Amino acid sequence: MEQRYVIRSTQDNRYCIGVIDDTNGGKVVLAKYERGGTTRTRWTLDTFTGLIRLASSEQLVLDATPQSQGTQLTVTNYQFGKKSQTWDWVKKPQTIINSGNGMVVDNQGAVVELGNPIILWTDHNGSNQHWEFQVVEVALFKTVAEEEAAGAK
Repeated sequence: MEQRYVIRSTQDNRYCIGVIDDTNGGKVVLAKYERGGTTRTRWTLDTFTGLIRLASSEQLVLDATPQSQGTQLTVTNYQFGKKSQTWDWVKKPQTIINSGNGMVVDNQGAVVELGNPIILWTDHNGSNQHWEFQVVEVALFKTVAEEEAAGAK
């Protein structure tokens, strides 16, 4: 099984990067951090391809289309060679850089609030552009059924 991560905000570690909906076109937002993550906040990282995949739906990858400042990130179906879907998180620690235009993953307006949009923005080294990749232990995974049952309570 591929290693999974929660991408936590260093601006406020009670939050992480997640998706509203785990379908093609799902918007990427600031989500509440939960130990072990959820199906909508766990990611896999491929340093060879630069892809950041939603772990619960491996065909969905982090995407910044259109490639312009302020674009809200989404998860979209993987397309070979699409630069808006490739990222570098090694070159500058705690920063996720888009390979297509060099802009970075940004918590819009530095607003620490559930559902705040995660966008593409020029790097200004702000705390709202810093992220930490936290390894999720396999024993902590919740299944989709367990999450749905917990949400129904």
